[in-house]
Amino acid sequence: MSSFSEVKSQISLTNSYTQNFNSYDGSSLTVPSGWAATWSGSSGGFKGIMASSNCNSPYPAGGLWALGTSPDYSFGALYSLNGGYDTITVNFVNTTGSVINRLIIDWDYRQYGQCNTNGFTCSGTGLLNGDTSLASKTYTADQAVAIGTSTHISVIIAGLSIPASGVFGIKWITTTGQVANTVRTPVGIDNFSITAAADS
Repeated sequence: MSSFSEVKSQISLTNSYTQNFNSYDGSSLTVPSGWAATWSGSSGGFKGIMASSNCNSPYPAGGLWALGTSPDYSFGALYSLNGGYDTITVNFVNTTGSVINRLIIDWDYRQYGQCNTNGFTCSGTGLLNGDTSLASKTYTADQAVAIGTSTHISVIIAGLSIPASGVFGIKWITTTGQVANTVRTPVGIDNFSITAAADS
């Protein structure tokens, strides 16, 4: 597996955090702190900016993209036509000063083409590993929706006991789609927010 070589620090979560990716331009240098990406196979890493894909040749290269147009971008990925997965992750450390019992997490999946039914899986990492609430927040591209369509995701994870300095995060991995030998749909993560709470 190839990977983004610069280590991005964990995000200190003192209460809440938001990220809209509007400063991301599809290069490793503009990946927000606390976020990272890896890739495998023929997926070729960071590619730049893509407004959309019309699904026609010449096909855009698989990899990690800033999807959209200035000044509104998302952290996007395009599964390679020749095979190759992209993984986007965000990592946090609990600096609230108390145990986190509940997390309120929101983000948008944004679709920039109508080419295929690929998308993302979603899962927790660290102290959220195995969380079923996150595992259910997958995305499958809809070949009938307009380019730029957002699908809002909201999840409340209760019953947690994340101690001070506990590390946790979220991981999204690209999926292949159901139409073989066809270019995939660019899909991005956007308008991410997370809020920590303790039981009263």
